[in-house]
Amino acid sequence: PFDLTFIGTVNGKVTANVPGHPILAGATVRTLDGSKSTVTDSYGNYSLILPVGTPTIEAIYPNTTPAQAAVTITTGGVTTQNIELTPYSGVTYYVLPSGDDSADGRTSATAWRTIGNGDARTLLLPGDTVIVATGAYPQSDSSGVRLANCSGSAASPITYKAVGRVLIDQTGIPKPNRESYGFQVAVSGVAIDGFEIAGCQWAVYLGVDTHDNTVANCVMHDLVPGDPTATDPHGWCG
Repeated sequence: PFDLTFIGTVNGKVTANVPGHPILAGATVRTLDGSKSTVTDSYGNYSLILPVGTPTIEAIYPNTTPAQAAVTITTGGVTTQNIELTPYSGVTYYVLPSGDDSADGRTSATAWRTIGNGDARTLLLPGDTVIVATGAYPQSDSSGVRLANCSGSAASPITYKAVGRVLIDQTGIPKPNRESYGFQVAVSGVAIDGFEIAGCQWAVYLGVDTHDNTVANCVMHDLVPGDPTATDPHGWCG
């Protein structure tokens, strides 16, 4: 029980238990009975004023497992308690050049054919991984692999991972105003890892209002410039 005569403070930072330990802004930190609560700031920091005692506090954030910590509150004292939250493990999906986009994608025997199929069908959740097997993946138009529906988070991204040489080649695709994409990302919390992208203006285009997206281990070559006479040109490759 709390001694309500005196109070102290507990503060700290809430991060994700993944490589890099990204901060979690907007996480709720509260006492177990819910009588005291706060939300982390844009740097992942929180502060709670609590009665003297040994309460247990809990941190909660979407798509992670809540974590608890016992703290000691002394009169006028300040206790530091950092908390790490573990993302949900997620589901692994598979993509093969010979796959079938009507399949469930959950094994190599039932793999999808196109990289963006899970996003197009709104199947993906934070923490899911899409494994793309070796091969060439021709795109149907200059939009490339368009991700527009399923977002992850900093703590629990949706990961697109190439295994072996995975080529997205837009060289032969018609390009209105010479504008074309390898990946066109309009969602947040996506990790793109290990792809080879060629023959387009934007190898990976991250939308202006997106956040917590990462690109790693990708090879980008033979990129083409945009049309400088276009009404709204994108004048660089990237």
